[in-house]
Amino acid sequence: MKFLDYVFEYDRVVVGSSLPALLYAYCNNLTIVFTKQRTPNHFEFINPDVDLSKFHIFNDIMTLDMLDGEQKQFGIPQLDLWKHLMCFLSLGGNVPMSDKAVALRLEGKNTLKAITDGSRFGRFQFNELIVFDDNIEGIENDLIQSAKDRYKVIDWMEIKSGKNQKIDYFQTEDDLVSEIFLYPTDRVDGFNPKNKDVAVISYLTKEQLADFEYSDTYAKFKALKMFKDAGFRGKSNGYSKENPKLMKYYAFKLETTKREVLRVYRDIYQDSDAIKFNHQSVEELLKIKLVANNPLDSLCKAVFT
Repeated sequence: MKFLDYVFEYDRVVVGSSLPALLYAYCNNLTIVFTKQRTPNHFEFINPDVDLSKFHIFNDIMTLDMLDGEQKQFGIPQLDLWKHLMCFLSLGGNVPMSDKAVALRLEGKNTLKAITDGSRFGRFQFNELIVFDDNIEGIENDLIQSAKDRYKVIDWMEIKSGKNQKIDYFQTEDDLVSEIFLYPTDRVDGFNPKNKDVAVISYLTKEQLADFEYSDTYAKFKALKMFKDAGFRGKSNGYSKENPKLMKYYAFKLETTKREVLRVYRDIYQDSDAIKFNHQSVEELLKIKLVANNPLDSLCKAVFT
C-alpha cells in the first residue's frame, strides 16, 4: 500500500505544537499534528513551586538580582520543558508527521489531511480532534469571541557600552516596559555571564503597536532612563585629570536590533461533537494526571533510570 493511500486511525488527535498542546498530548498519550513549531519564547518560565517530577525533569530554580538587593526567582524556561516533551513524544511515535506538514485541512467530519511542502500528505481519521492552534482549513465551527486585543512584545537590544552589570531583572506595573531581562549575550564567543544584552517585555494593544509613543524607540528611551536611575554606566574611560584617583566612564549605550510581536490570546470557537477547542493554560495542564500505563512515561523512566 502506498503512503498516500494509508489512513491513520486514532480515537483522539491533538492539533498544535504549543506547550499546552504538548502537555495535553503527553499526559494523555495522544498523537499530535501541527504545521509550525510554536515554541515558548526565551522569557517564559515555569513557576518555581511546580513539581515536574512526573515528566522526569527537574524544575531548577533560577535567581535573578534586582534593585536594592532584592531577588526574583523563576523555574526552568518553558522552552526546556517544550523540548523535553517534544523529544519523548517523537521517540514514542506520537508525532507521525514530524515537522513536515505545512497545511492542515478537514475532510468531511472525521478526517484531517496534513499536507507537506512536497505536496505529499497524510490522512488522520479521528473520533475527536482537540485543537490548540487555529490553523485548520475547512473548519466551520462558529466563532464565539474574537481574541482579546493584547500582544506580548519583546524588544531585543544590544548593549554597546556597559555589558558588565550586576542587576539581571527589572519589573514595573506599566504596559510599555513591563519587564527587563539582562541575559548573557550570545554575540561573544564563549559563555561569560558578565557580558549581557537586554530584552524588554511590553504588553500592548493593536492600536498601541501603531502608536510611535509605544514604539521600540520609546521602549529603549524608557529602559535607558531606568538603567541610568539604577546607576548603570558604560565602559571605563581612563582617569580624571582633575582627580587622578577618579575613574571616568562612557555613557551606557543600547541599540535596538528587532521587535518581536506575539499574540497572547486565541479566537474562541463553538465546540462540536468531533472537534473540541482547548484553551487551558500551562499552569492548568501541569496539574493534570498521566493516563494509566502511559507508554511515554515508561519511555522516560527507561531513559533516565
